[in-house]
Amino acid sequence: MTTRKKPVKPVQKQNAPRINFEKGDDHQIVYSNVIQVLHTPVDFQITFGLVDASIKRPENRAAVKAVASVMLSPIHARQLAELLMKNVAKYEDDYMKLDLKSKKAPEEEGGQYIDLDLSEQPNH
Repeated sequence: MTTRKKPVKPVQKQNAPRINFEKGDDHQIVYSNVIQVLHTPVDFQITFGLVDASIKRPENRAAVKAVASVMLSPIHARQLAELLMKNVAKYEDDYMKLDLKSKKAPEEEGGQYIDLDLSEQPNH
């Protein structure tokens, strides 16, 4: 006779505690236009950077100044990924579809599309 596992019930959202963020004295808001993600079996590191187009690097590589890094557990990294996808979908519904394949800068922002291939970076 085989035993079947009981299905796991999802956590009810109404039972989840509400979170209210209070900004501490050292809270900062930083702008980032490039992100690097590294991982190990036990954590993820997300580094936010700012491309400095005025500095020329050999082999056509952009100079990036790291402005902040965040360490996350794998489960929190998964939750962040899902939360970002949900919010990007809402943004696209509210404003405009984001097309990463066109590599065109958003004209209204006067932006510049910079294709940074970080795939050669080792996972740490």
